[in-house]
Amino acid sequence: MGDKPYLEGKPTKAYTQYRAMVVRCYSKPKRQDYTGNSLTPNWLSYQQWLSWAREQQGFLNLEKNNRIWSMDKDILKPGNKHYCPEYCVFIPNTLNQFFKLQETSRSDYLLGVSPQTNKNSFKVRINDGSGKHIYLGTYETQEEAHEAYLTGKTRLGEQLAYKHKGFVDKRVLEVVADFKNWFKAL
Repeated sequence: MGDKPYLEGKPTKAYTQYRAMVVRCYSKPKRQDYTGNSLTPNWLSYQQWLSWAREQQGFLNLEKNNRIWSMDKDILKPGNKHYCPEYCVFIPNTLNQFFKLQETSRSDYLLGVSPQTNKNSFKVRINDGSGKHIYLGTYETQEEAHEAYLTGKTRLGEQLAYKHKGFVDKRVLEVVADFKNWFKAL
């Protein structure tokens, strides 16, 4: 793998990933969760970032759809907005999606909770990481439903951590398997 950002006039996958990170830090954010991102100073150099990235587990690993794994900055440190060697990791899309919290779609309800049509009870479902949802049941209170959500996500996280053992940075797997505590740290 060369150090050049372009190969035959096209950006390499590594350079495309690098540019996406830089854009998230220095351009008008396309998404609200990109607001306030920053970049460690030595990563302003593509070569410095590339040197670090090559040493990381999962760098340029491919999904079945030929998409490279995502570089994540806030799984190891919930709420982190700073791209830096200490907190950035490469993860498959399934694990990236596992941590999506759907903040904008839940209005006034606790995470994982949706009101039933009659609004006297609350249903719970979790994102399995592949875009599908697992229904966990109906509960009388939001608090019970939210607790069921956290427990369900943690159990699923334990399964995902086991499935990805040896392929993904072990620090990520520790967090995936302990979703409840990760969420409480937000």
